[in-house]
Amino acid sequence: MVQILLTDLRKIELSLFRTEVDLAIRLHTGLLRIEETPSNERIIREIFLPEKGTTPELVFGVAATILKVVSAYPEDQFLTIIEKRMKLGLPRKTNPHAPYDVLFQEFYSEDDYEALHKLAVGSGIEVPAFTTETHIGLTGVTGIHKDYDPAKSRQAVENRYRRSPKLLKITLPRLMKDDNFRSVVATLREERWKDWYILLATGGVRLNFAVDELLPKKAGPEEHKQILNKLMDCEESESDPAPPAEIFTIEKLRFALKLSQFSTLKSMGFDCWQQTPVTDAVDAFLRRFNYWTDDAPHPDPFLLQE
Repeated sequence: MVQILLTDLRKIELSLFRTEVDLAIRLHTGLLRIEETPSNERIIREIFLPEKGTTPELVFGVAATILKVVSAYPEDQFLTIIEKRMKLGLPRKTNPHAPYDVLFQEFYSEDDYEALHKLAVGSGIEVPAFTTETHIGLTGVTGIHKDYDPAKSRQAVENRYRRSPKLLKITLPRLMKDDNFRSVVATLREERWKDWYILLATGGVRLNFAVDELLPKKAGPEEHKQILNKLMDCEESESDPAPPAEIFTIEKLRFALKLSQFSTLKSMGFDCWQQTPVTDAVDAFLRRFNYWTDDAPHPDPFLLQE
């Protein structure tokens, strides 16, 4: 069913995160259940289909759900695409003309089925962990995204240059007096990091430190989000927690830049539905918007100020 969907949608922009998805399908006596195995390298899902009542419509819904997991589109936008394809005849490609158990019995009589299983016992035949692999030609639309707008991208970069000095009003001048941080900036520039990369990553390290300092020990995700949003909406002040210069390492800046991709997705009207996201896939998706390519004229933000 997934492969039929991918074939039908192969020329449709679904804003897919380009990553591997491993699916294991099992029958069980309960209701439909889909479980996630955490991984930052690929999407892994185990699908438990009910032994009784597994209809073509149910399987279609599961396949569409799996596809939605790797789409950056909001749910309503994704469903609109599926509904349009259904009106154009997608159900005729996915719905058999009889229930699966009836179709199965057309191929195998009960006696033949029993004979085959008895023959296989002790034969040493092993079923591989993954029996079906999607053809490379069904990986979807590639290249620059149809919604990429150079003017909007440039405006977004200009906004980053404009906002960063406010978020780093106290921290950045202090860091520029630190020899190690100046060396970090020089190294990253040699690696062709644009200035807004460095500013965004530096702001991320500073915000993470401040949130950790201000967050109560037993606080939950919602409190974390509230404190972070409050800090992001305000100009940095002397009363904010002051992060030590030694935490602004190249490794932490790289990590902070990766984390920033998810807030960037949201600001662009997209989302990531994976609890443990594949960061390389998010990075590849943003490249379809020239995210790491576009820049804008700006004064040097890393000049040492006396």
